[in-house]
Amino acid sequence: MSRFYIFAGGRTNLRTVRKVMADYDGKYKIIAADAGLNALHKLGIKPDILLGDFDSVDDEILDLYTGDKSIFLEQFPSHKDYTDMELAMDLALREYADDIVIFGATGTRMDHVLGSIGTLGTALKAGVRARIVDTNNVIEMTRPGRYELKKSEMFGKYVSLLPYTKKVSGVTLKGFVYNLDDAKLKRGSSLGVSNEIENDEASIEFSDGILIFIQSKD
Repeated sequence: MSRFYIFAGGRTNLRTVRKVMADYDGKYKIIAADAGLNALHKLGIKPDILLGDFDSVDDEILDLYTGDKSIFLEQFPSHKDYTDMELAMDLALREYADDIVIFGATGTRMDHVLGSIGTLGTALKAGVRARIVDTNNVIEMTRPGRYELKKSEMFGKYVSLLPYTKKVSGVTLKGFVYNLDDAKLKRGSSLGVSNEIENDEASIEFSDGILIFIQSKD
C-alpha cells in the first residue's frame, strides 16, 4: 500500500495522530503542508516532503528542515491560486498514493475546512481513498456502492451522510437506529445527519451521487 500522511496547518491533536499512526514505521510517505510542519516537529517525525508558501510555519522550525537534503522541498509564492492543502493532495496523487490520511485540516477557519473537504473529491475522482482525521471525526467521500460497517470498528458513535452532489439516490441503510429504503438525500437536507449503528453490523448502499461520510465521537 502506498499511503501518504498529509499534515495541514489546522488544529492537530498529537495524541490522536499517534493513535492513528500506531503502525507507522517509516515506510509511508509524510507531507508537511506549511504549518503542518509544526505538528510533525512536536511529534519528532521528519517529513519526506515539505511544501507551501511558508507564511504560517514557525520560522525557527522551518530553518531546521529546509537544509535537510533528504527532504524534498517545494516553495510557492504566497499569492497563488491554490491552498497548501490542495497542493499537497495533488502531489500525493502524482506520486501514486493509493491511500491518503489528512491531519490538521479542521479548526477555526471554516473556509479552509470546507476547502479541505473539497480536496477529498479530487482524490475520489482519481480512485484514491482519502480521509480527514481529527480528534472527533473521520471525514471521507464515497461513490455509489454497498459498504459494510462493523460497530466495533467505527471511529465514533455517530454516522452522518451528507450529499456532496445535488442529490444522492437509492440510499438504503440497514442496521441503524434510523434505517432508509431506496431514499433520496438532497443537498441541504438534514435527513442523513447524526445516525447510529444499532446492531453489531450495518450497511450503507446508494446508487447515484457522491456522499460525504462522517464518523463522529460527539
